[in-house]
Amino acid sequence: MEPRKRKATELEHMSYKNINLDRVNEEFDSFYRNLIVPESWDKFKEILKITLPTSFRINSINKIGDYIFKYLHEKHLDNMSEISNLSWYPGKRAWQLNLSKKELKNNKNYEDFYRYLTNETAFGSISRQESVSMIPPLVLDISPNHVILDMCASPGSKTAQLLESLCSTGTIPEGFVVANDMNLNRCCTLVAQMKRINSPCLFVTCEDARCYPSLLKQSECNTKYLQFDRVLCDVPCSGDGTIRKNIDVYSKWKFKTSYDLHFMQRDILQRGLELLKVGGYLVYSTCSMNPIENEAVIYSILKQYNGYIKCINFSEKLNGLIYESGINEWNFANKLKFAYKRGLIESPTSDEYLEFQLNNCIRIYPHFQNTGGFFVALLYKEREIVIKNQEVVISPNTKLKMTQKLKYKANTKNFARPLLETDPEWRELTSFFGMRNIRSNNLIIRSENDAKNTIYYINDQMASFLSLNNDRVRIVSCGAKIFGRSSFKRLNTTCNFRIVQESIDNFVPLVTKRIITLEASEFEILLINEDVYMTKIKHFSDLNDYEQGSVIFSTIVNELDIIYVAGHIGIHHARLMINNIDRIHFLVLIGYDVLKAMDLCQNLKKIEKE
Repeated sequence: MEPRKRKATELEHMSYKNINLDRVNEEFDSFYRNLIVPESWDKFKEILKITLPTSFRINSINKIGDYIFKYLHEKHLDNMSEISNLSWYPGKRAWQLNLSKKELKNNKNYEDFYRYLTNETAFGSISRQESVSMIPPLVLDISPNHVILDMCASPGSKTAQLLESLCSTGTIPEGFVVANDMNLNRCCTLVAQMKRINSPCLFVTCEDARCYPSLLKQSECNTKYLQFDRVLCDVPCSGDGTIRKNIDVYSKWKFKTSYDLHFMQRDILQRGLELLKVGGYLVYSTCSMNPIENEAVIYSILKQYNGYIKCINFSEKLNGLIYESGINEWNFANKLKFAYKRGLIESPTSDEYLEFQLNNCIRIYPHFQNTGGFFVALLYKEREIVIKNQEVVISPNTKLKMTQKLKYKANTKNFARPLLETDPEWRELTSFFGMRNIRSNNLIIRSENDAKNTIYYINDQMASFLSLNNDRVRIVSCGAKIFGRSSFKRLNTTCNFRIVQESIDNFVPLVTKRIITLEASEFEILLINEDVYMTKIKHFSDLNDYEQGSVIFSTIVNELDIIYVAGHIGIHHARLMINNIDRIHFLVLIGYDVLKAMDLCQNLKKIEKE
């Protein structure tokens, strides 16, 4: 029997740009007329009919960011009238293009730019992210020694920013980020996105943020509860600030959705504040314009913890951004004909609005600067809000007393464990690569049957965190993939592991062997060929001195810092161990046109199949 075809909805028959929003959802209009000043109402409704512009930023972890900034300006940005710089973004390394993703893709004049942007995004040097979504991590004032919790992290654009700020010095920091999401599928999306960053300072956990487990840390001779230096609380919301990229949000908008979410959002925020250390900062944000999900949540917490939590002004960090201060009244929402099962949403008095400094919150409407809608509040913890047993000593015979309001029930098993000095793989790797300044517990395997096909690298503080909390929290991913089992079957070598390109910059400071310096012309030969006879390489005699297996090729390109690329040498051949995305990136780096580089990689792929 032929499956029944779904009938197209009224919205699907409409052109997005010509949709009559006034006819679609009167409940939305009647609600937001209370928030938008009358003279701006038409402009507000008109901007919702226009698809969201494309925005992107340069990844600050990438050491060739200066080159990409220069390349973009010389080759593309200076010749594009539709693009504008986001003046409030640090270093002015973020832009907004007044074309939708679809328009950009189909515009033949910008084909080179689109291909370059797509490849560099996949490579990890550029992040395509909605402009207002970039704001929350910018106001947290992150230092390399901070331990940070991202409570609702997926899909990961803000998590990437947190990692960039943490690794801003160019070296592996002491701190790390714990990125959490309660949905396992969304956690997998987060892990896939973070592969572009591949930072050794990231844990991904799968827990309900409302009852995130109390974790432990080592402090001198005692074990204490871990409290985070910074917390990002970008909570699930109705998303009515994203109408420009998802018209269904508008057509299905109901006040009941925001009302129901208010209580979950408050629980997440409260748990985030419990996990925040005294003197730490928490950012609360949503992509909603509804005060029930925004100021009402902040007001509820500030009223409950008056004198403990403070709402901070952060406007000086965002010079050039147009926004409104937090509002002080939403009683009009309580007048809606709706069954308030959990009570009315309380509004502050005029005195409370000033006392709690709700004016320090910022709300962004789409018509201000051609963006989506957004809300941000920065909270500072002045005093402890939950009495914790900070001095408890953990021993095999001691049961940990959980004094927190919300308790964690362990119901999952993690398979992450560090390599041991007695493992043959540890001796194999340290001898082959001449590894230094690293301990065996910095290398992690994650396998139910203890197979060591993939090895991950984590910093010292993460190693301590893992040993104390492996059975207290569901860990989906940790650290950066640094070694993979070699796929070469006839390899005559003492080490069957290969270096992974994504972690090459983290790995180089740890090794003293297997680094081969090439001239720029030799590097180009390796780039444009899949396999290269070592007779074509000037350092052929040097390569004969190397045992077969994984190596690191280094060269200087365009007067940049040294570039490192994962490679392999056999008996007679040498090759780069990189994918086509990496190959295109490096070809453009040495002067190739992006379309030519893509064609070259496509031909190499055909040759390899043959």
